[in-house]
Amino acid sequence: MKPKTIRILLLICIGISVMAFSRDGGNAKKPIYLNTAYSFKERAVDLVSRMTLEEKQSQLGNTMPAIPRLGVNKYDIWGEALHGIMGRNNIILQSFMVLFFQNIL
Repeated sequence: MKPKTIRILLLICIGISVMAFSRDGGNAKKPIYLNTAYSFKERAVDLVSRMTLEEKQSQLGNTMPAIPRLGVNKYDIWGEALHGIMGRNNIILQSFMVLFFQNIL
């Protein structure tokens, strides 16, 4: 092989090695709340610390608006319980009751 080809192959191998053995596996540019290498608690603390007071306040009700700058989608938690009523979370269905034949306790 020519010396120029050997140098190019060597540079490619070194570049691949550096990327493969980097400490965080390529997640260095991601914020902590998007990096799954961190624990849920660390990610939640980071996300809340990045929110403004108005954004935090907007997340306290049943219907939570999106926060596009952080990548948080809108969500409606009205139907998130075992009360037997389904609907409202972007589902175009009429609400109906679900019967629980056994005790949930």
